[in-house]
Amino acid sequence: MSRRNKHPHKSTSTTQERLTPQSNKPARGQRRYRQKTSWWSILLTGVGIVLVGLMAVFGFRFFSSLNTTATPSLSPATEDAVTPTIPGDNSTGDSSNLGQKTSSPWSNQEFVSTVLGHLAEKFNLSLDQLSKQVQSGLQIEDVAAQHGISVDQLHTIEINALQTGIDKLTSTNQMSQDEASIMMHDFKNKTQQKLNGVFTYELGGTPPIPTNATPTILPK
Repeated sequence: MSRRNKHPHKSTSTTQERLTPQSNKPARGQRRYRQKTSWWSILLTGVGIVLVGLMAVFGFRFFSSLNTTATPSLSPATEDAVTPTIPGDNSTGDSSNLGQKTSSPWSNQEFVSTVLGHLAEKFNLSLDQLSKQVQSGLQIEDVAAQHGISVDQLHTIEINALQTGIDKLTSTNQMSQDEASIMMHDFKNKTQQKLNGVFTYELGGTPPIPTNATPTILPK
């Protein structure tokens, strides 16, 4: 018993020395763990920012495409409500592009017959009589003047005739109400000269060629 307790202090100090280096190992391990955790946090944060950015970009494109789809569009005839293109009628004066006959209601024979029939009725003529007068070399405004129809009255008659034709298409489900509204808005924005030229052309006449335009020959 006396031998075991001979150097109690030395035994205690030795034990402490042995424990000291071991107690430092957990501290170094914790620092390494914290460093790894810090790098992972930075990496994950960066990846998260990239993902959020990509989601924002694709989300914007998706909703933009939805808005584009929801916007009323005309097929046929948004940009060109008074086609056919008449010879030389590429002058400026409004926002329409007179160059796409296939996208116009004028390619619909029922529309053409309704519009021209209404016009002839207001002239107190048959459609055949009105067509012959125009084909003799007169413009629609010349025929109107011969029948005592003023310029303003002619414009009203033309717009009403066009409205009658559009109503015919909507009543037979050949055109939607949205298309009809846009179409009539386009008609009303045409200059009087262009409207007269279109009616002259549709009646078989030759509308005047603007001096600032290049003649365009179209098949009838």
